[in-house]
Amino acid sequence: MAPSITLPAAPNWFADPTGRHRYRWWNGWTWTTYVWDEERGTASDGLMGRGRRGVIAAGSVVAVLAVTLAGLLSMGDYDGVGRSGLRRTERGLTVLSAVCPGERLLALELDAVDATGRRTAIWRLSGSAPLPEEMTIGDVPLGMRATSPLSAADPSSTLQLQLDTSELTHFNGLTVVAEALHDGRIAAAYDGYDDLQGFRNAAFHDLPCADPYGDRQEARLVLTMALVGAAGAAVSGLAFLTRRRLPSPAGP
Repeated sequence: MAPSITLPAAPNWFADPTGRHRYRWWNGWTWTTYVWDEERGTASDGLMGRGRRGVIAAGSVVAVLAVTLAGLLSMGDYDGVGRSGLRRTERGLTVLSAVCPGERLLALELDAVDATGRRTAIWRLSGSAPLPEEMTIGDVPLGMRATSPLSAADPSSTLQLQLDTSELTHFNGLTVVAEALHDGRIAAAYDGYDDLQGFRNAAFHDLPCADPYGDRQEARLVLTMALVGAAGAAVSGLAFLTRRRLPSPAGP
């Protein structure tokens, strides 16, 4: 067994307290993995903890995880919730919208799909006009133009509504069976509502006017993860570059 030594304060090579090598590097507060022998010179044996190898590994793992998470966040998780609804009234089929200040209607498509999958255009509009909170199918708001004739939908068909607006760039619509529209109940993306206020509250909760798709919050998270990844890579790189910069031990 190697003779015990008093732990020094200054970093330097000292007799290996494990007795396995001639010298081991003392970094000023703990013994490291770096050892020295006449035959091999400076090496790392891993007996005294992971040292810089652990720093390199930990930094690399942090960098990879952070960059991966940033990539996943940047892909987004929009699930198709919209701010539009349909209901049948005495005037006919009506499109309802939860409207944000200044929001404009750019296009409307209402199609019917039968049991065989055949699609029929019921009503289509394009142009630019203030988005109405309620609009009966067949109406043409000022600034819009009809791009298809008005057609009737078979009660057994499935209705597919799509609205493009100045505020919503993803899918903003819903799919509903025509015969399910009755008694003035509002059919929306994932639920039905008996009153306009309930429909609008739910729509604004899912897609708020200020940041409907969470892009600003997502951007902050992506930036944070990217910075964490860069810090991990920097720590790992620094440890790698300095891992062997040790002086040779003085002769015995």
